[in-house]
Amino acid sequence: MSEKHTPGRLGVFTVYGEPELRDDAGNVVAFISRYNSANARRLAACWNACEGLETEQLEQFGLG
Repeated sequence: MSEKHTPGRLGVFTVYGEPELRDDAGNVVAFISRYNSANARRLAACWNACEGLETEQLEQFGLG
C-alpha cells in the first residue's frame, strides 16, 4: 500500500462547537461532527498510544 497515515500525535480542538483532530503541525486530520468531545478525546488518545506502530502490526493483533 502506498498511502501513509498522518505521522505524529493528535490533539482535539473545538471549532464552531464541533471537535476536530489535528496533527502536531495544526493540520486537520478528521472532523468529528457526529461525536462528542469525549469520543474525540478517546480517539486522539488511542491514536497517540499507538504512535510508532505500523498499521499492519495493529491489524495483526485484531486492532484494525
